[in-house]
Amino acid sequence: MDIPTVNFGGTQTIVNVEEACALLRAALTDNDALHIDLMAVTEADLAFAQLIIATRKSTAAAGKALSWRVVPDGPVATVLARAGLDSFNLLDAVMAEGGPQ
Repeated sequence: MDIPTVNFGGTQTIVNVEEACALLRAALTDNDALHIDLMAVTEADLAFAQLIIATRKSTAAAGKALSWRVVPDGPVATVLARAGLDSFNLLDAVMAEGGPQ
């Protein structure tokens, strides 16, 4: 089974978080698994990080699988760390290289 991928790049902030949310919802509507690729994100804020966290929680609650890929010291990982969210193992599902296993 091919796992659909949603690719994010460039600036991901409160300005476009509604669009990002719509993309994720659409991708999860007919799929039991989703891969989020954040490797090309150059700027992120807490609103976008919250969206990723909410997506992780909602997919788990729905019994769906979620994987994601992010630059370990990049913008998304940095905003999670600054918010103290890395201490909750939110980066445990992150794959620095490769894609869905």
